[in-house]
Amino acid sequence: MKKKILQIGSYPPPMGGVSMRIKVLKEYLIELGHKCVVLRVGEGMKVRAEGCVNITGAVDFAVKVFRYLLDGYVIHMHINGKSLKSLYMALYTQGLSILFFRRAFLTFHAGAQQKYFPKNKNIFFTIMLHLIFVLSRKIICNAQPVKEKIMEYGISNGKIFPIQGFTSRYLRFEQMVLTEEIEVFLQQHDPVLFSYLCFFEEYTVDSFIDVMEELRKQYPMIGFMLVLRVEDNKDEFLKTIKERKLDNSICLSSNLSHDEFLTLVQRTKMYIRTPPDGICSSVLETIALGVPVVASRNECRPAQAILFSFGDRNDMLEKILYVLDNYEEVKKHLKFEGKDSLDEEIELLTGEKGEKGEKE
Repeated sequence: MKKKILQIGSYPPPMGGVSMRIKVLKEYLIELGHKCVVLRVGEGMKVRAEGCVNITGAVDFAVKVFRYLLDGYVIHMHINGKSLKSLYMALYTQGLSILFFRRAFLTFHAGAQQKYFPKNKNIFFTIMLHLIFVLSRKIICNAQPVKEKIMEYGISNGKIFPIQGFTSRYLRFEQMVLTEEIEVFLQQHDPVLFSYLCFFEEYTVDSFIDVMEELRKQYPMIGFMLVLRVEDNKDEFLKTIKERKLDNSICLSSNLSHDEFLTLVQRTKMYIRTPPDGICSSVLETIALGVPVVASRNECRPAQAILFSFGDRNDMLEKILYVLDNYEEVKKHLKFEGKDSLDEEIELLTGEKGEKGEKE
């Protein structure tokens, strides 16, 4: 029997790990004959996007969720432990789903250490997350360590499914023509290192600037290809790198499409991931393409990534230099053995195996 599923979460643009997962999951559900609609919330919500249902605010969100439930849809809610707004939305959707006798699925994204997660001394957030987890039909997370933290809220082992956020479908992409600015930068710098940049505390931008400055002392022609997730504080950043005489070593780009990201990262020496944000699908994709990854340490990172202590600029610098100095040796160990998880998630949501995916 074919299902009607309402996914609630971020949707590109901008492109990110969660939005990419939701987009691919929607497309695959539709390929298999199910109905799937995405109600777009979160990052980039104010910018209208094709392929999803946009909302204008809290009242619009509440009304549209109610209408889709009335039309027979089952909700699949995507949240993390960093956004209080998403927790309120999850409480509403999970509670309303109970009233319709159609309990909602929940995917809890990101790692085992987040702003409001795991269980801590703040009783308000502990109770809120406990209710969200209890009300959910099934809970999907991206790693065993996250599952163990969810179980601390009194949730049974059999209700939580760690499914790694990676599928070979992510690597089906079209080589893109990059902008002239990026092409010139790639030709004028060697090595070129890639990273996403966001002016949030967890991205440790100040430490990263220090590391870039030290790296240029040892590799005068080094280049840093930085992709901005948000534009806030961009002017302050530009002022800082100009004062540190790093502006000629840095190329800033606005958010890339998925195909542009994969095209570009293939042409760089390394991907640097500064926030401690779980497994991170872009980390898995980069490793699968055979490009080394240096990332901040957490309990969920893949074994192929070279890890440094979060916020430790000296350790970050040491690990980047290690990769650059032992580049071919590091690349030899980049065989990706991650599980293609999309069929497993489809089966959870629909009760049917994704036979199309298995044949491909």
